[in-house]
Amino acid sequence: GEMLYYRAMSDDIVSNYLFCNTKFDVPDRGVMKDIAFAKSEIYLNEHREMTDSEISAILYVNGISGSKRKKKGDFGYIYQEADKFYIALNFQIRFK
Repeated sequence: GEMLYYRAMSDDIVSNYLFCNTKFDVPDRGVMKDIAFAKSEIYLNEHREMTDSEISAILYVNGISGSKRKKKGDFGYIYQEADKFYIALNFQIRFK
């Protein structure tokens, strides 16, 4: 919905109301989360890195290549491209 802000109200009152009545929404589960959990489980239990074929089995629909699996909320997880690490952020602020 839309929120109306009237200048006649004190900024402190509106700020306090928003602080007390909003929250960050938690990301939904996504493919990158599945990969992050699998990587950590293999590393902790087997003391090794995931192979490319194991990552592909989670990442792609047919398990090898082609169309990637996409799930709503596939964000908030660290991923690597070449020698750089990135994190995709997406969040919402909701009223309680």
